[in-house]
Amino acid sequence: MRTILVLLFITLASFESFGQDKLERKVISTLLDNGRRFIPEYKITRKKVRMKSFNRLKDPAYVLLNVTTNPTNEATFDTTGMFERKVLSLKDKDILRDFCEKNSASLSLVHEFDEKVDVTYIRKTDYRKLLGGNDWHDYYKKYDLKPMVMISRPGFNKRKNKALIYLTYSLGETDGAGYYMVLKKSWGKWKQKGFILIWLK
Repeated sequence: MRTILVLLFITLASFESFGQDKLERKVISTLLDNGRRFIPEYKITRKKVRMKSFNRLKDPAYVLLNVTTNPTNEATFDTTGMFERKVLSLKDKDILRDFCEKNSASLSLVHEFDEKVDVTYIRKTDYRKLLGGNDWHDYYKKYDLKPMVMISRPGFNKRKNKALIYLTYSLGETDGAGYYMVLKKSWGKWKQKGFILIWLK
């Protein structure tokens, strides 16, 4: 009897994990399918021509690190700032807790997106070889003007209808940004509700 209970518990945990994994992928996919929104309207850059050319793309195209990144280890991770700037409210503390717990482990991002989205995956080892010294010449030769994108795992509220996620993009040594985004599920669709800029170069 005890063996059956243990097996039942493991099975239920697996189903819950699979459901969580599927939900995370749905949110990430929804966000990345909207690649044209990566660059905020207030973005100021020295390479305006390059940024404008990306904004005019009919269909988004970018290079994506094939695993999620963990922003909680970075010096820019400021939980207080999220509440002070009203990106999260006090009732959203469970989202932040879930976000921190989830990002203690990475999630593979190799999955299907909208067919209009041109995603080129790059492994972490290849990324380090290519941009470890912050030399973008080889990157441009290989990927042209596609932004380099990294994304975290999303954290959810208890109702699973609100999510927090971290995303960065770079187009060069002095071109890029990192910000937290809040998404909310409305009528079955995830939509961006707010964001907080963390760094800009």
